[in-house]
Amino acid sequence: MKKHPRFARGIYRRGNVYWLALQKNGTRHFITLETSDEAEAVKRARAIRENFTLTESAPLVAEVQRFIAYKVRQQEYTRSSEVTKRNKLLLFAASLPPGIAAASVTTRHVQRFYDETIARASPSTALGYVMTVRAFFRWAIEVVGIARTNPAKSVRLVRSFGRARKDFCTFELRDRLIADAPNEDLRFILFCGFHAGLRFQEIVEARAFWFDVNAGLLHLRKTPTMNFKDREERTIPLTLAFRAFLNDYGMPHPFMLKPKVSPGRSLYRYDFRLPFTTYMKGQG
Repeated sequence: MKKHPRFARGIYRRGNVYWLALQKNGTRHFITLETSDEAEAVKRARAIRENFTLTESAPLVAEVQRFIAYKVRQQEYTRSSEVTKRNKLLLFAASLPPGIAAASVTTRHVQRFYDETIARASPSTALGYVMTVRAFFRWAIEVVGIARTNPAKSVRLVRSFGRARKDFCTFELRDRLIADAPNEDLRFILFCGFHAGLRFQEIVEARAFWFDVNAGLLHLRKTPTMNFKDREERTIPLTLAFRAFLNDYGMPHPFMLKPKVSPGRSLYRYDFRLPFTTYMKGQG
């Protein structure tokens, strides 16, 4: 191969993959560069040389817990994200050799995990898993220094065209469902979903100060019990029908829905899925 100044020394090819032979403290190390591209091999070899000494790392499962705790402290993950991201990473860790450390995880490991996931789930679901793994290794490199490279960056992904939108509810059906709701709580839930597009947790955690009925605006803002997916604070116009409902519904505190229910150990302060599903089944 063509010799690159300074960084080419020690790079060699085994089969179709480049490797790096490196001597540190009297010990010879042989490290796969996981690429058959010469320029990429030189780039990866440089990263290894510059960051050869890593912070001591616990097994990957323990580092996953540390990563999740960090994201929660930084307020980058909501309570819901905390659960889903942890489950994805623990599932990934379970696909690896027992006790493996972050620095030993290769692109082949992540590629196999992705291929197995896409065999049983949609491309978008499998992509979500890989993006979570990628975020973990970005933290492992940049924050705690327990990995040199991000093995999820080079995973070959299946091209996804997404799903066509499907109208599952007509305006007439929407209005009937709201009008026939058996109580004001369920009516509030339906208005939030149909008229404002709020997510499940946003409905449960909705606060009175979010709703400016006079201005006709709904300001979704962070609260002590609610952070937003991707920090997505936003403002939504209130429809005339929703404004009229809110004038009668009022502005209860501290929560708009079931204000007397306090946050507990459950994922959601209040879970309305059972009454919601029961009502929908009754409507056919």
